[in-house]
Amino acid sequence: MMRATDDLRRVYKRNQVTHVCFAGLTFSPGKLCQINPEKEVKIAELEPDRGKKRILVSQRIGQKTIKETWKQAQIPTHSR
Repeated sequence: MMRATDDLRRVYKRNQVTHVCFAGLTFSPGKLCQINPEKEVKIAELEPDRGKKRILVSQRIGQKTIKETWKQAQIPTHSR
């Protein structure tokens, strides 16, 4: 069963890369990320930039709302 696009999403950290899964793709932030990976986030789709999809990630912490633009990314995998 697919999740609704406006559901809260979980943020993951793997191989030192913070990322979120959305619409069958993986998205990660730029070099600076203020999003707390232990709290869920809301996602809104944005127009693609140079062929890569983008999303707006927002997280509410107390009275403050943090918003960041994340781009489609490939998470590195390491063999065991």
